[in-house]
Amino acid sequence: MTSYVSEDSSNKSISTQPTHQSPTFTPSISFHSFNPIPSTKKIISKAFKRRGLIPSTSRDKRCLVQWTPRSRVSFKRAHSNTILTSSFFINQGLTHKDRLFAAHSNSNSSIAWAIPKTYTVKPHTTKEELIETVSTLIQCHTDSISSKSASPSASTSAATSNGWILKQSQVNNALGLIIFQDVNELTTRFQPNSQFQCQNNNQDNASLSYNECKTKSVLQEYITNPLLLNHCKFHIRVNVMVTGGDLSTTNQTESKSNVPKSSSCKPQGFVHTDFVAHVASEKYKRTDWKNKWIHVTNHGVQKEHPNYDRRTQTLSLTELEHALVAEHGAGWVGCSEIFLKQSYSVIRNVLTTSIDRPGDFRPMMNSFEMFGFDFVPKRMEEENNEGNEGGLFQLQLLEVNGGPALEGVARPDLCEKIVEDVIKIVIDPFLERIYAVQNEEVTEKKNETDFVKVWERGSDDLEMCDGNFVLPNVTSKGMIEFGKNVVDYVRNHPDSDSD
Repeated sequence: MTSYVSEDSSNKSISTQPTHQSPTFTPSISFHSFNPIPSTKKIISKAFKRRGLIPSTSRDKRCLVQWTPRSRVSFKRAHSNTILTSSFFINQGLTHKDRLFAAHSNSNSSIAWAIPKTYTVKPHTTKEELIETVSTLIQCHTDSISSKSASPSASTSAATSNGWILKQSQVNNALGLIIFQDVNELTTRFQPNSQFQCQNNNQDNASLSYNECKTKSVLQEYITNPLLLNHCKFHIRVNVMVTGGDLSTTNQTESKSNVPKSSSCKPQGFVHTDFVAHVASEKYKRTDWKNKWIHVTNHGVQKEHPNYDRRTQTLSLTELEHALVAEHGAGWVGCSEIFLKQSYSVIRNVLTTSIDRPGDFRPMMNSFEMFGFDFVPKRMEEENNEGNEGGLFQLQLLEVNGGPALEGVARPDLCEKIVEDVIKIVIDPFLERIYAVQNEEVTEKKNETDFVKVWERGSDDLEMCDGNFVLPNVTSKGMIEFGKNVVDYVRNHPDSDSD
């Protein structure tokens, strides 16, 4: 019988979890992993090797698990039930900014309080065409504000003074991002030898990339009054895992069946509670639009600052609360719970809305995917706290990133924890099934991870997600049978190199 044993205690694989013992599955099957961040790639690979798996390519029939960027995923094998992959075939409803915000543009949305005003910018072939489009959108925005105000002149001033952010719909890592006050300032960004281009090489490249853009972009109103930490702006990265499932499993189909399908077969969403706050390197001054160290809090940008300090600029949720209490007073005690509750509400709504839009989001079987939700907390005034939990701040959704680095650069220790937790929930149950591990040998995983289930397709009961935790059934029956056949073949042909 296939052995299933604990790893030798002398192998201290995760320094942050010295008591953890990963299972080892024998005989060995293969995995394929890759990540453009070397530290993240190394951590993912180590997690598989601790389980007795060996690295290979996705073409290897013995390779049953693949964790790579979307561009490298073997979707054909996933659809043919021969590999478990780390991306969904359709995820544009989350990762394309124009689709994401179009789904929540309705003011009647239950999370309208968390969605900045965002407009879609059509593809263009020249910078003049882009400027004209942006000018039209800003004018429409101004007219809309004016029509709702008793004092048009005052509202017009307010509508044009907040600033804007222009970003390409399918680009992450703050690439192709331009922050500007108004159309006049945007125009100067494209002028040769402008002061902006001389001062900021990164944004210079971003500007030039907009000369011709064959994909859509988004124009987003700048978030005023951000919550500051030591006078610096920050954003919060929330790592979210979505597991695939049987998309035919809905409340309607269950009601027609005498035997309801298990909820573990439905697509589900999990939030890793180890949030990370990425803090800017220079003090906040809103009108200094050219200074990326003030406005662009992305870690990939801030780490290039000469005075960057990872210890003070990449904070855990607990560290963030302590810092806010120290700066703003005892009223901020317990604010971490508010961060959690607001993020759960937004993420849950985004997933529900996306999966209900055809062609936007299809978390199918034999797949799981990690997403990075980015939020900026907006400081609230006491007289304007509608929709806010506690009246301190409101999280504003900036974007959803596909293929996040999982903090492999900013916090490698946390990256190890996230990767290990993902594998415990998604991959270990699959391995246990194909190796025919007895149920009594399977440890309870809910209490071993920092993932919280916040969403399940077809369920509107948030409280359900906090209890009755059941490991998601990500893999199809065909995938399980294929895996068992591969394990049996390897067991019976230990010296064979043939597929």
